[in-house]
Amino acid sequence: MRVADGDTHAFTLLHDAVGAALVLIVLRVVRDRGHTQDVVQEVLLEIWAKAHRFRPDRGRAMAWVATMAHRRAVDRVRTVRAAADRDQRAALLDHRIPCTVKSRVRDALLRLRACLDDDT
Repeated sequence: MRVADGDTHAFTLLHDAVGAALVLIVLRVVRDRGHTQDVVQEVLLEIWAKAHRFRPDRGRAMAWVATMAHRRAVDRVRTVRAAADRDQRAALLDHRIPCTVKSRVRDALLRLRACLDDDT
Protein backbone atom coordinates (compact mmCIF):
# COMPACT_ATOMS: atom_id res chain seq x y z
CA MET A 1 0.00 0.00 0.00
CA ARG A 2 2.95 2.33 0.53
CA VAL A 3 3.76 2.15 -3.17
CA ALA A 4 0.20 3.20 -3.92
CA ASP A 5 0.81 6.25 -1.72
CA GLY A 6 3.80 7.22 -3.88
CA ASP A 7 6.49 6.02 -1.46
CA THR A 8 9.61 5.76 -3.64
CA HIS A 9 11.54 3.86 -0.96
CA ALA A 10 8.78 1.24 -0.81
CA PHE A 11 8.89 1.01 -4.60
CA THR A 12 12.66 0.46 -4.47
CA LEU A 13 12.13 -2.36 -1.99
CA LEU A 14 9.41 -3.83 -4.21
CA HIS A 15 11.69 -3.58 -7.24
CA ASP A 16 14.45 -5.39 -5.37
CA ALA A 17 12.01 -8.07 -4.24
CA VAL A 18 10.37 -8.80 -7.61
CA GLY A 19 12.88 -7.63 -10.24
CA ALA A 20 14.60 -10.97 -10.80
CA ALA A 21 11.29 -12.84 -10.93
CA LEU A 22 9.96 -10.35 -13.48
CA VAL A 23 12.97 -10.91 -15.70
CA LEU A 24 12.47 -14.69 -15.60
CA ILE A 25 8.74 -14.47 -16.29
CA VAL A 26 9.16 -12.12 -19.21
CA LEU A 27 12.22 -13.85 -20.68
CA ARG A 28 10.37 -17.18 -20.82
CA VAL A 29 7.73 -15.60 -23.03
CA VAL A 30 9.71 -13.05 -25.03
CA ARG A 31 13.00 -15.00 -25.42
CA ASP A 32 14.95 -11.83 -26.21
CA ARG A 33 17.00 -9.98 -23.60
CA GLY A 34 16.51 -6.55 -25.14
CA HIS A 35 12.75 -6.89 -25.30
CA THR A 36 12.79 -8.45 -21.82
CA GLN A 37 14.46 -5.38 -20.34
CA ASP A 38 11.94 -3.11 -22.05
CA VAL A 39 8.96 -5.16 -20.88
CA VAL A 40 10.23 -5.37 -17.29
CA GLN A 41 10.63 -1.60 -17.25
CA GLU A 42 7.09 -1.19 -18.61
CA VAL A 43 5.75 -3.54 -15.93
CA LEU A 44 7.52 -1.65 -13.17
CA LEU A 45 6.07 1.61 -14.46
CA GLU A 46 2.65 -0.01 -14.59
CA ILE A 47 3.04 -1.21 -11.00
CA TRP A 48 3.96 2.31 -9.93
CA ALA A 49 1.00 3.83 -11.79
CA LYS A 50 -1.58 1.21 -10.81
CA ALA A 51 -0.48 0.22 -7.32
CA HIS A 52 -3.68 1.77 -5.97
CA ARG A 53 -5.66 -0.89 -7.87
CA PHE A 54 -4.02 -3.81 -6.07
CA ARG A 55 -6.48 -5.58 -3.78
CA PRO A 56 -4.84 -7.85 -1.21
CA ASP A 57 -8.19 -9.57 -0.57
CA ARG A 58 -8.09 -10.87 -4.16
CA GLY A 59 -4.62 -12.41 -4.07
CA ARG A 60 -0.94 -11.99 -3.33
CA ALA A 61 1.03 -9.06 -4.67
CA MET A 62 3.47 -11.34 -6.48
CA ALA A 63 0.61 -13.00 -8.35
CA TRP A 64 -0.67 -9.56 -9.39
CA VAL A 65 2.80 -8.51 -10.56
CA ALA A 66 3.41 -11.81 -12.35
CA THR A 67 0.09 -11.51 -14.19
CA MET A 68 0.97 -8.01 -15.37
CA ALA A 69 4.41 -9.20 -16.50
CA HIS A 70 3.02 -12.18 -18.39
CA ARG A 71 0.37 -10.07 -20.15
CA ARG A 72 2.91 -7.44 -21.17
CA ALA A 73 5.29 -10.12 -22.43
CA VAL A 74 2.56 -11.74 -24.53
CA ASP A 75 1.63 -8.31 -25.90
CA ARG A 76 5.26 -7.72 -26.86
CA VAL A 77 5.48 -11.06 -28.67
CA ARG A 78 2.28 -10.28 -30.58
CA THR A 79 3.57 -6.82 -31.48
CA VAL A 80 6.91 -8.18 -32.71
CA ARG A 81 5.17 -10.90 -34.73
CA ALA A 82 2.76 -8.41 -36.27
CA ALA A 83 5.66 -6.16 -37.26
CA ALA A 84 7.52 -9.11 -38.78
CA ASP A 85 4.39 -10.11 -40.72
CA ARG A 86 4.01 -6.53 -42.01
CA ASP A 87 7.66 -6.48 -43.04
CA GLN A 88 7.28 -9.80 -44.82
CA ARG A 89 4.20 -8.61 -46.69
CA ALA A 90 6.02 -5.41 -47.65
CA ALA A 91 8.98 -7.44 -48.88
CA LEU A 92 6.67 -9.54 -51.04
CA LEU A 93 5.20 -6.39 -52.54
CA ASP A 94 8.70 -5.05 -53.18
CA HIS A 95 9.47 -8.19 -55.18
CA ARG A 96 6.58 -7.46 -57.47
CA ILE A 97 8.11 -4.15 -58.53
CA PRO A 98 11.19 -5.72 -60.18
CA CYS A 99 8.88 -8.11 -62.02
CA THR A 100 6.99 -5.14 -63.40
CA VAL A 101 10.25 -3.47 -64.39
CA LYS A 102 11.44 -6.75 -65.91
CA SER A 103 8.33 -7.08 -68.03
CA ARG A 104 8.63 -3.47 -69.22
CA VAL A 105 12.25 -4.00 -70.20
CA ARG A 106 11.34 -7.25 -71.97
CA ASP A 107 8.55 -5.47 -73.87
CA ALA A 108 10.91 -2.64 -74.83
CA LEU A 109 13.50 -5.15 -76.07
CA LEU A 110 10.86 -6.93 -78.14
CA ARG A 111 9.80 -3.63 -79.71
CA LEU A 112 13.44 -2.76 -80.37
CA ARG A 113 14.04 -6.12 -82.06
CA ALA A 114 10.91 -5.60 -84.15
CA CYS A 115 12.19 -2.18 -85.21
CA LEU A 116 15.61 -3.61 -86.08
CA ASP A 117 14.04 -6.46 -88.02
CA ASP A 118 11.96 -3.95 -90.04
CA ASP A 119 15.10 -2.00 -91.12
CA THR A 120 16.66 -4.97 -92.83
